[in-house]
Amino acid sequence: MTYQIGDQIVHRNYGPGKITGIEEKQLANKKGNYFVVETSQVTLWVPVDATENSIRFPTESAEFQEILVLLQNDGNQLPDHHTERHDVLALRMKNRSLPDICDIIRDLNSRSRSHTLTRNDNDVLKRAQEILLNEWEMALGTPRAVARQELTNLLQLSPAA
Repeated sequence: MTYQIGDQIVHRNYGPGKITGIEEKQLANKKGNYFVVETSQVTLWVPVDATENSIRFPTESAEFQEILVLLQNDGNQLPDHHTERHDVLALRMKNRSLPDICDIIRDLNSRSRSHTLTRNDNDVLKRAQEILLNEWEMALGTPRAVARQELTNLLQLSPAA
């Protein structure tokens, strides 16, 4: 993918941002050109020749709306044992694709109806929701408070509700 100064992007770990420049730097013993990425949390330098694992363009609005439908599907049962569930959720969060994020939210929401969520479950759910809401704001231009309420409404409409 070709990125340019001014592009809105999503960073894998830090969420929405904007490419504000290109600088030649030596970072971690590697000299090269780096995109300067400004997020709400930090300024990052992303190697121009190695962006595929760290940044991407925001999801198009039509695709994003199709992905949201996953929140209304039947949830997958998560392992009952907390350490097994922790491992499953960690693996699913590692990918950070929007479909995976929606599945995690849906599955934990479904589990919360019949089980008390552990601290880890709640942490993963909160992080997944933040990732989804970040993308929601970028893809649809929806204010965060409105997106949060729409997310709540979608989860209440899910089959297990």
